[in-house]
Amino acid sequence: MARKFLDEVRTDITTKLADNTTGDISALDVREVLRDLLDSSISDEAAFTNALTPPVVSMALDATWKPLTDANVTGGVAFDMVVGGDAEFLRMLPSDSGIRGSAVAGYSYNVKGSISIDAATNTSIQVAMGMNGEPGVLVQTIIGTNGVRFTGAYLERYILSAPADALFQLLVRAPDGPTTASISSRGFGAIILPTNNP
Repeated sequence: MARKFLDEVRTDITTKLADNTTGDISALDVREVLRDLLDSSISDEAAFTNALTPPVVSMALDATWKPLTDANVTGGVAFDMVVGGDAEFLRMLPSDSGIRGSAVAGYSYNVKGSISIDAATNTSIQVAMGMNGEPGVLVQTIIGTNGVRFTGAYLERYILSAPADALFQLLVRAPDGPTTASISSRGFGAIILPTNNP
């Protein structure tokens, strides 16, 4: 049937499945409420990862936040595997390496990502889970080692009430100015959560 806000499902239960003293509740009423309940309580998932290609790519960075996309990396692709997405509530956008949320505003999401990155010695690289091109409050800083080791970062962002068509992406920048970063493993995903009315 349809994903609904949980408060809408509660209202449907009260109105469509009221006390059946007059025999008005049909099998169809019960099926509709149960399907909406099921659709509304499932956490739909979608993810990007780099499981198949040679893992290391380069990315030219500066102080502005840039999404990790094919257009922004050299030496390979940003992500080579797309998993999940139902094309309605989580829409995969391979060309943007992004996951677009519901066309309906107000849904909650949990967005997670990970990246292993390196740059010139003592160069600061920042990574964040972005929504509509903006980082969340959790920004992780990685200090470059010039090839000694890749440093990993795990990111998670909970969005209580997203705008319609929110675009989730893994964002990277070099706050101190232009540099090139090497990126080995990377991936991120989004989960739409059961949500009460916004």
